[in-house]
Amino acid sequence: MKDQDFKDFLISIAQARRINKVIKNYNYSWGDFTSDISRIKETVDFKKFNTLVAVSKGGLVLGVKLANISKLPLKIVFANSYKNKKRKELIVEQFYPMTWKAPILLVDDIADTGETLAYIKTELTTWSRETEVLTLFYKPHSIIKPDYYFNKIGNKVWVNFPWEK
Repeated sequence: MKDQDFKDFLISIAQARRINKVIKNYNYSWGDFTSDISRIKETVDFKKFNTLVAVSKGGLVLGVKLANISKLPLKIVFANSYKNKKRKELIVEQFYPMTWKAPILLVDDIADTGETLAYIKTELTTWSRETEVLTLFYKPHSIIKPDYYFNKIGNKVWVNFPWEK
């Protein structure tokens, strides 16, 4: 390797380290959300669904926005598996999907590990074989790949949503 090639190599390693530090936290803005909503409206045929289910609390803002756009009834599932950016035990409060009309669109802000979405989708599938998943973000290590996602990000990136501030 020539000296210049080696220097370029070291520079690219240093740049990669700086980039990794910068992208460990990604600040998602209201402008980003508005752009993603436009993409969702162009992509998703809401007429094929009868019920919209949002995962609280991360999926609530998205769920309300999509319910207003689609005119679908909005149901909420309360789930939590993070505290201060740290993974903890998944807690899903009781819900009654048997009263919800199929097909169902399940929405959340992010498919991170996918455990929450996989659990809820499994529960919903016992009542409705027709359940699809939509998220704003998808991480490749997620155990569930959403039917619709609008941003694919690295597994080590933490997304800061504007509604969390």
